[in-house]
Amino acid sequence: MSFAALTSPAGGNFLTTWSRAALLWLMYFMMCFGLGYPTLNRYDPRRTGNSDAVDYYKTVESTPGDASGRYRYRVLVPLTAKPFYWVATGRVGTWNPVLFGLLMANCLFCATGLLLLVMVAFRATADGATAVLASFLYCLNFSFVNAQLAGLVDSAEACAFVALTYGLITRSFRALPVIAVFGALGKETFVPFSVLFSGTWLLVAPGRKADRWKCALSVALTALSAGATFAVVRFLVDQHLTFPWAAVAVERRGTTLANQFLALFDRTFLYTFLWLLPLGIVRLRRMPREWLAAATATAALACFMGAWGNSGGNAARPLFSILGGLLSVSAASFIRDEAERGALGLRTEQCQKLLRNKGTRKTQDQNER
Repeated sequence: MSFAALTSPAGGNFLTTWSRAALLWLMYFMMCFGLGYPTLNRYDPRRTGNSDAVDYYKTVESTPGDASGRYRYRVLVPLTAKPFYWVATGRVGTWNPVLFGLLMANCLFCATGLLLLVMVAFRATADGATAVLASFLYCLNFSFVNAQLAGLVDSAEACAFVALTYGLITRSFRALPVIAVFGALGKETFVPFSVLFSGTWLLVAPGRKADRWKCALSVALTALSAGATFAVVRFLVDQHLTFPWAAVAVERRGTTLANQFLALFDRTFLYTFLWLLPLGIVRLRRMPREWLAAATATAALACFMGAWGNSGGNAARPLFSILGGLLSVSAASFIRDEAERGALGLRTEQCQKLLRNKGTRKTQDQNER
C-alpha cells in the first residue's frame, strides 16, 4: 500500500512515502499519549481496579521474577518500558517514572498498531478516508483507553494482531513467525490465538492449490515460533521448562463453564461493544471473507478460554484485540457511506431550492415586464 495514494493532496505528492508514514505514526503517538496521560497525573492504575498493573509495575521496577502468576511472563511491554523508566527517574517531576515508562511503551505499540490498521483498512476498502476514520474509531474505544493505555500490556497483543492481519492480507507469509514471537512475548494468549487466526485465514482465503503447502508451512512455523517463545520465556523466568498445554491446565478455575461463560458479558463487555458491534455488523459483508472467518473463530476461542479461566469481564480485552480492527473498519465504511448519502441528499435539496428561487425570480421579472 502506498501512502502517496492514501494521503496525497490534489496538488501532488509533496512528501515521500516513508515521511508520510512517520508523520501519521507521530500523530497517533501524540494522540495515545494524550489519551493515556491520566495515568501520570490523575489516577494510579494499581489502585483503581487494574490489579494486573501491580505486577507489570514490579517487572519494570525490578525483574519479571518479582511479578506473580502468569503476569511475570508478559515481558515485552515492561522490558520496553525499562529504558524510559531509567531515563525518567528523577527527571519528570510529579510523574511516576515507572508509569511514565509503561505509558511510553504502550504508546509505541498503540501508535504502530493504528498505523498498521490504516494500511489494513486501505487494503480492505480501497478508501483512504475510511481507513483513517477506522483508526480513530479504534482508538476512541473504551478498551483502547482503559486497557491498552492504562499501565497494562494489552497494547502489545493488539498491535501483534493488527500486524498479523496485515501480514496475511498482503500475503507476507515470512513475517508471520516473527510477528508470533513478538505477540507471545507480549501475552501468552497470543500463542493459540495467532495459530487459529492465521490457520483459519489461510484455509478460507482464495488461492491456487500450489500455494496450499506454502500456507500450511507458514501456519506451522507460526505455531512453532509462538510455542517456542512461550517455553523459552517461562524457562528463563522460572528456570524450568513448561509447555503451553501444561499452562492451560493450570489456568482452569471456577465452577461450571456455562456460568463462567455468562460472566464474560458484564458491563466491561457492554462498554467495549455497545456501540461498536451494531455499527460494525452493518458492513461486515463488505469485509474480506477470510478476515471475518478468522476473527470469528478466534473470538470464539477467546470466549472459551475466558470461561475456562473464569476471566469474567476481562475477556472483553482480548476480544477487542481480535475483533476491534475488523469492526472499526466495517463501522467506518458504514459511517462513510451514510455521510456521503447525507451530503448528497443535502446538495440535492439545496439545488432544488436554488432552482425554485430562480424560477420564482424569472416569473417575477416576466410579470414586471
